[in-house]
Amino acid sequence: MTAPARAYEQDEPAECQSEKSLLGALMVVGHLHDVSPELRPEDFGNVQHQAIYRLMLRLEEDEMGTDTSTVYDNMPPDLTSLTYLASPLDRIPRPDEEGIKDYVRCIRAAALRRRMQQWGA
Repeated sequence: MTAPARAYEQDEPAECQSEKSLLGALMVVGHLHDVSPELRPEDFGNVQHQAIYRLMLRLEEDEMGTDTSTVYDNMPPDLTSLTYLASPLDRIPRPDEEGIKDYVRCIRAAALRRRMQQWGA
């Protein structure tokens, strides 16, 4: 069972900022590093982020890379606009391996909190 989808406002929670930062960092480096075994699309709280990450997993599996242009070129037209896709690139304080690991930890912790709330714990 997945958490309910959320739409984020201008004043985004840190969770959404971490999701955008991770997606942006992965697009800058052009591959998923060791993220894919640790992170599932459902771990993202935003449904657009889930779809982008799912696409990135498929691109990585097909050995196409996950750079911004490859992701955008393979994005379904109904998913999102270039403006939204480019926006994560503005939020990348540390697109290095350690920074990416920090984003993954933050996203997984937020996913666990959402699941616990959903289960009533």
